[in-house]
Amino acid sequence: SHTIKRAAALLLAAAMLTSGAACKKKDPTAATRPADVSASAAAAAKTTEAETSAQAKAAEKITQELTKPAEAGKTEETAAAVSEEEKKKVQEEFDEFCDRIFAETLETNLLTTHFLLEHPETYGIDISEPAYPDVTPTTKEEDIEELEPDLETCRNFDENLLTDEQKLTRRMLLDALETDLTAAGLSLYYQPLNPLTGLQNQLPVDISEYRFDKKEDIDASIRYVELMDSYFEDIIKLENAIADAGLAPDDAAIDRIIESCKPYLVPAKENVLVTSLPDKLEAFGGPREKSTLPTLSTPPSAPIPRPRSWSSGYESASSPTTLPWDRCT
Repeated sequence: SHTIKRAAALLLAAAMLTSGAACKKKDPTAATRPADVSASAAAAAKTTEAETSAQAKAAEKITQELTKPAEAGKTEETAAAVSEEEKKKVQEEFDEFCDRIFAETLETNLLTTHFLLEHPETYGIDISEPAYPDVTPTTKEEDIEELEPDLETCRNFDENLLTDEQKLTRRMLLDALETDLTAAGLSLYYQPLNPLTGLQNQLPVDISEYRFDKKEDIDASIRYVELMDSYFEDIIKLENAIADAGLAPDDAAIDRIIESCKPYLVPAKENVLVTSLPDKLEAFGGPREKSTLPTLSTPPSAPIPRPRSWSSGYESASSPTTLPWDRCT
């Protein structure tokens, strides 16, 4: 198809050159003009003859090009063969690139990774040591900066060499990376606590639904509970930085956040972190007796430290005075 289009274009060019030469007519009055005018006419005739000669040579060159269809076809076949080999290589490189992005993204939140992957080691992800995401503003800014080379790499993949599925993946990945990069310098606008889907609500549920595939998962779920204090200390530091920047939530939002903590202010035996254990242990193959349940450390008696932006008016009886999820003993 490319050869046919090319030949048609060359034929059209040849036709235009030929018609241009044919349109050059002699002046019928040249023979009847005086001698002084005849000289000018003769010079013009020579110019016309030279132009016609140049056009004829161009047409001849075009004709020669048209006499090599077999050779042109052979060259295109060779290019196509090389292209297929190159395509396969680029497609493999793109898959490896996507796998790396996928693994690096999941490594930032091991709790989520456990929900998504049954065998994270397949992607080189180690979740054996429980850890919460780093919520410090500096780390978030560094993470955003690290997206720049990934975006450049993604852009450099020639879409014409990718499969249809990879083309769609590339476009979505480009959009995601470009969107994430627009958050540069805006890390203090991240609000981990909110009335509906804040960490104070989501984290207890995530841990209570932590899947037990092996014994190490039971130990990991307990470790996540033990790390909760230090995690919320980091969140409070973030909230203080947000407040210092004048971006703290308003009083109404703070009221709703405090209200959302109340369902977890129940006796330990009624807490979702405890009530969810027997069924999970039984499904795993272990006993349900209370004496065999994991033992957690005694919850601290000190009240939750509050961000500086939360006025003293919230240090009232309606505010939680211990962690929103009393840990079982």
